[in-house]
Amino acid sequence: MTLTSCEDSVTSKPAATELVGLWKCKKLPDGFLKSAGGPVLVECSIQFNLDGTFVAKSLPERDPYRLADSIGKWDILDPSKTPSGEWSVEIDGTFLRFARRGGKLLLKQSIDVLAGYRAEYERERAE
Repeated sequence: MTLTSCEDSVTSKPAATELVGLWKCKKLPDGFLKSAGGPVLVECSIQFNLDGTFVAKSLPERDPYRLADSIGKWDILDPSKTPSGEWSVEIDGTFLRFARRGGKLLLKQSIDVLAGYRAEYERERAE
């Protein structure tokens, strides 16, 4: 029996219009929240604007583990310029890689690979 992933890698640059809008993070790992001293329920979101700016609320960060608000510019980077070697969006030094599940674009953030802390974002609202 062969197991296959229900996620597809993104092989070509996503259009900026696929990114623009409000993205919400699914549940953050409990271990990360405990280490960050945060509440059990946290709403993390990123608003990507067509003018290349973003506003992030409660963005999970490492060293030390914390949740931080951030504003700035975003850019879609090709795989040769990203730590994961995959199409990614960079915001304030944080890389979120693109993936597709059922044709739907997702953003995945590795917070701490060794501890297994990852965040996954889905677009809640297009702009």
